[in-house]
Amino acid sequence: MTCSWWNSGWLLGLLLLAFELQFMAATPSPMSLANFLLALREGPVVLPQMSQLSHFRTFSCTSRRDGAYPDLQSSCTAYFRCLGGSVFSYVCPVGQKFDREEQECKPARSVSCPALFPHTRKCRNQTDGFYPDYADGCRSYYRCHDDEVVATGRCDRGTLWDFATSSCGSSLRTTCSPPSCWGLPDGPHPVEGSGCTAYFTCKDGLRTDNICPSGTIFDYMEKVCVSSSRSVCYERVCEGRQNGKHAMPRAPCHAYFRCFNAALVQVEVCPARHIFDGYECVRAGNFSCWTENNVSCAERPDGVYSGDDKECRGFFLCRQNRLVKSFKCASGLVFNGENCVDSQNYICSSRPKVPDCSNKLDGYYITDKSNCRAFYYCREGSKLSDHNCPGNYVFNGEHCTDPQNFSC
Repeated sequence: MTCSWWNSGWLLGLLLLAFELQFMAATPSPMSLANFLLALREGPVVLPQMSQLSHFRTFSCTSRRDGAYPDLQSSCTAYFRCLGGSVFSYVCPVGQKFDREEQECKPARSVSCPALFPHTRKCRNQTDGFYPDYADGCRSYYRCHDDEVVATGRCDRGTLWDFATSSCGSSLRTTCSPPSCWGLPDGPHPVEGSGCTAYFTCKDGLRTDNICPSGTIFDYMEKVCVSSSRSVCYERVCEGRQNGKHAMPRAPCHAYFRCFNAALVQVEVCPARHIFDGYECVRAGNFSCWTENNVSCAERPDGVYSGDDKECRGFFLCRQNRLVKSFKCASGLVFNGENCVDSQNYICSSRPKVPDCSNKLDGYYITDKSNCRAFYYCREGSKLSDHNCPGNYVFNGEHCTDPQNFSC
């Protein structure tokens, strides 16, 4: 039996996702094998119709565990599956609905679909401001002040209330989907599609909507509204970025986010006493968060580079021609081009001029005037990394060895 091009593309997409999560991530993937096999068994992912696109775009798996969740706007005739932070959409066969407890589609008469709006009374515990009326498909809106509805309004035909602009916008560009607390822990969560201007709080399955005061945005890490000058809206942070992990902009070194297919699928904080080095969470003993003002990753291949400080303690990580993060070795340690090492095992002098790798084959080369102790690695005409042999060892062109075995 042959697969259609769509089935093949779907399967390839899931396999690529699995490969991405298992091998590109530096820490164990949140995707479970059981859920991956379930996704394979369920068949092709269904492309949402135009009428479904708005709520498909606003269902987020970023903070949800792997598993399936009912699409309440379809009265449970469809459902979403979260796999490692990515979201996939499925539709039950005719006459069936998705059973959350059984995690499968069953005859509609035997399934009790949760209410679409598990919400507290309007304006109760909500911050002052304007909110869309989800029960009316966002065609109308209301204003909260001191926990009371003080005004209502209705958008013109063809427009919906837009959280991101606090105004009525074209229904073709505005999403209208009530956030769901299904699968989310109690606490605040960002409203997808709001431009980080809104968030909702879950408690015992009930949702309370809130908006941030003017001049502030919802911070994914602090889980509160903060000044937009000291935070970044992560809603579109993955646009133009490769799949994988990236350091959190304007955030401490202990946080990172993960992208897949230009979508944000994970925001994580490293364990205590660990920092994110651009690839994984590592012990902070040999590192410290450090900002280097005069570094540039323009035209540099991905990799780690020595800083220009005279103490040889600074280094920085480049990825996609962008500065991921700058670091500084702890006191008593120096950066040897690869790791922070004991200063007694590395000769630190003023940073030498970057060796020229143009017209050189890929491989290791001895650094001039280093008595064969320093060497570097070239790849595709660019220097990828610097190295230094420990102690009194020297580099023989292949590896560090006892000077008695090699004459420099």
